[in-house]
Amino acid sequence: MRRLPVYVLLDCSESMIGPGIAAVRKSVEDMLKELRRNPHALETVYLSFIAFATKASQLMPLTPLVDVQPPSLPLASGTALGDALALAAKSIKAEVVKGTADKKGDFRPIVFIITDGVPTDKWQTGASALQATKATVYAIGCGDDVDWRQLGEITPNVLHVDAMDKDGFGSLFRWISSSVDTASRAVGDGEDKTAMDKLPEAVRRIDLSKAPIHDGNPRQLLLKSTCYKTGTPYLMRFRFSADNGCFEPLSSHPLSRDDMGAAAGALHGPKVSTKKLDGNPPCPCCEASDLFICECQEISCWEKSFSNKVICPSCRKSLTLVRGHFDVNQRTG
Repeated sequence: MRRLPVYVLLDCSESMIGPGIAAVRKSVEDMLKELRRNPHALETVYLSFIAFATKASQLMPLTPLVDVQPPSLPLASGTALGDALALAAKSIKAEVVKGTADKKGDFRPIVFIITDGVPTDKWQTGASALQATKATVYAIGCGDDVDWRQLGEITPNVLHVDAMDKDGFGSLFRWISSSVDTASRAVGDGEDKTAMDKLPEAVRRIDLSKAPIHDGNPRQLLLKSTCYKTGTPYLMRFRFSADNGCFEPLSSHPLSRDDMGAAAGALHGPKVSTKKLDGNPPCPCCEASDLFICECQEISCWEKSFSNKVICPSCRKSLTLVRGHFDVNQRTG
């Protein structure tokens, strides 16, 4: 039986926290259920998932659709897209059966890349390696902090999902499911064909000749903090506003134990002054809206109603708080 290899590369950087990663997890489950309804897919489709953040890891090798379980997707800092592309190329080389004079090999692999940010590593070598496999590659940029020209150098098939929520990602993964379904029916008839289905309204193709140029400056900011009352770590998200030249608060999300384990040794970008923050999102645990920073460089939430004599929830050092601005480590999401 000739197989249809499908590789799904998932961005698990910390910028995906909240509705984004939750929607991806649910959409992957729905995609698997949908594909299993198609007998052609059950016979031919083999799936592999590769997650990338600080580094890339293959969550499962090429596996028959019937045996695939939804992968665990813990978050970490960084967007190691180049590492993911290189790992996908290596996996294809090792796992996809090539044809010979006496025997047909597997069908042409299909690769879906889903990312919401700019790579934090050197991605060109990985891109060249993946292109050398002759796989059909689709790069899907999510949100508004994507460098379209970079994705266009990986593949001419560049798509955009604007809404990083259950509706946006749900539409995307339903399209992936139906497209793989279509491809599996084609290969079931012996055709080496990877035609994709019509794009849903929530997903649009990027015209690379008209794509805006990313100026290299971050359009979002991520800061890790700890709830002073509960000791729960959480991540704050800010978005840059060109109108006032500051980062406006968007949301805050508690970090799970799995997320914190994956985030050990987090990547940090340049320090940013709190003068550049136009307020803070409230703590998701206690609703406190101020922050303090300890000598250990860890941030915690704080309210005026708290005493100015505090104990850092991270290092347990006693502190006397003094109001003012300070420089903080931003996460590389």
